Amino acid sequence: MEQHPAIDQAAYAAMKTSMGEIFTAVIDAFLDYLPTQIAGLDTAIQQADCETIFNCAHSIKSSSSSIGALGLASTAEQIEQMGRNGICAGTEQHYQLLQQQFSEAAEFLKAERAA
Repeated sequence: MEQHPAIDQAAYAAMKTSMGEIFTAVIDAFLDYLPTQIAGLDTAIQQADCETIFNCAHSIKSSSSSIGALGLASTAEQIEQMGRNGICAGTEQHYQLLQQQFSEAAEFLKAERAA
């Protein structure tokens, strides 16, 4: 399982520059929305519901990419592919990494917002 930093600094800076003032609202939405998606993913993994695993992971991937959290997006994409392929076994390991990366990303984003 390949691990990348939760936030890609260059991608984050590029998104921040291109979005301008709206970027703070995007970050707030990300921080409000993602915990619900992550909880849904956890439930789907516990229930071995590959379709919901795919859907939740896809949503997490898209949201993460939009703010430059490319490591988080990459992990979500790995889980998404497993769900797409009907493979539920083994998603727990990826999920643990995803939780860790979300914590790192959230900490970084909250610090950036406060700066």
